[in-house]
Amino acid sequence: MTQHRSVPSLHAAFVTPDLVPSGVYLAIVIESEWRSAKSGDGRYVQTAFQISEGEFKDRVVFDRHHVESASPATVVIATRGLTALCAAVGLPMVDDPARLRNRNLHVTVGVKPRERGGDLVNVIVAYAPAPVSSPASRGPENLPHAKRQA
Repeated sequence: MTQHRSVPSLHAAFVTPDLVPSGVYLAIVIESEWRSAKSGDGRYVQTAFQISEGEFKDRVVFDRHHVESASPATVVIATRGLTALCAAVGLPMVDDPARLRNRNLHVTVGVKPRERGGDLVNVIVAYAPAPVSSPASRGPENLPHAKRQA
């Protein structure tokens, strides 16, 4: 069983009950889709990860990869992140983000201030492959969200 491993955070003293503390978690991709940017300058892939074990089991954290943007730097950063996500779930770079769903991996979650000030938010800072023996790797019937849909 994979255990939550704590990662030090500058914001550890300020984590609220709504946030997942910084750390490495086994998770499952439960949503992944294209969305239009509010700025109108492109699209991004939004992905939701459900933590699958430990104290924060069933909590959901999100990540965005703005791979279509007017800013070349934004595209480079987003493409690196999406490539890392795909590698962690054992896929080549995907055109259809739905292919990422129902796959397990380790996500390293961080906490940072919202870009325009105010509350703290969770961010995904890294992805890594999950062990083959984890429950999600044995088939979709073992996924928590798949059971709710049945």
